[in-house]
Amino acid sequence: MKGFVLFAILALAAQMVVAAEEKEMAVPINKTKDGVAIEGHDPVAYFEEGKAMKGKAEFKSEWMGATWMFTTAVRKNLFDKSPTKYAPQYGGYCAFGMTKGTKMGVDAAVWRIFESKLYLCSSKDSMTMFEKDTKGNISKADENWQRVIKTISPQ
Repeated sequence: MKGFVLFAILALAAQMVVAAEEKEMAVPINKTKDGVAIEGHDPVAYFEEGKAMKGKAEFKSEWMGATWMFTTAVRKNLFDKSPTKYAPQYGGYCAFGMTKGTKMGVDAAVWRIFESKLYLCSSKDSMTMFEKDTKGNISKADENWQRVIKTISPQ
């Protein structure tokens, strides 16, 4: 009997993991026509170097239907272990645009890390507007993102 209960618990846990992965895959990622996220910039470099850095083709990962590029194998491995820690918010779409519920492209050189999360914007002006009320804008963008991801399919 104990073996059956343990088996049932493990089976349920496996189903929950699959469901979580399927839900995660439903989030659209802003990518180039070639399928590259954040214009080929290394998402880990924003955190470690404090600047936007183009990744190299030799260090790439596939995640959420996009190709993510990295400057080093170490950074690629960090991302692979915890992609949501490094990936930009709102699928890499403009954070200020998302406050309006709009899916806008970004300039990967216009970014901020706020409370350990990466935010990208389409221009310096949009970042300035976003930063006028960062917490309030994140709240609006988070709410709009939940609505937006329900209306668009992954690319």
